[in-house]
Amino acid sequence: MEDKYDLPRGVVRACAGLVESCPNERVAQAIKRAEQAIGRDYADDPIAQRNRQCLIHMVKGNLVNYKLFDRETMNRRYGLQISHNELWREKKKFCYQLSKELGFLKSREASHAK
Repeated sequence: MEDKYDLPRGVVRACAGLVESCPNERVAQAIKRAEQAIGRDYADDPIAQRNRQCLIHMVKGNLVNYKLFDRETMNRRYGLQISHNELWREKKKFCYQLSKELGFLKSREASHAK
């Protein structure tokens, strides 16, 4: 089974660099839109949305520096219980969406047609 959010390592590194530096308004807007991919299944109540915002901070921090923003430290900081697999999935969804927003990815259909 192919992972929809599977990305080349270089694309993930580019996403990390863009999140860290946010060089211009276009990138800032793309990051905002990509954040919408994180925690989509959280409920609409205020506590769930607060937890979703914490998860967004966890994903972006961990993407930029996974040693400084490791999952255990971030769980303690935000009072959450995010598993390694959940953080990894959300991070991949965020990078995939950001890559799509900025045009880093070729259409999968076009690449399979060749």
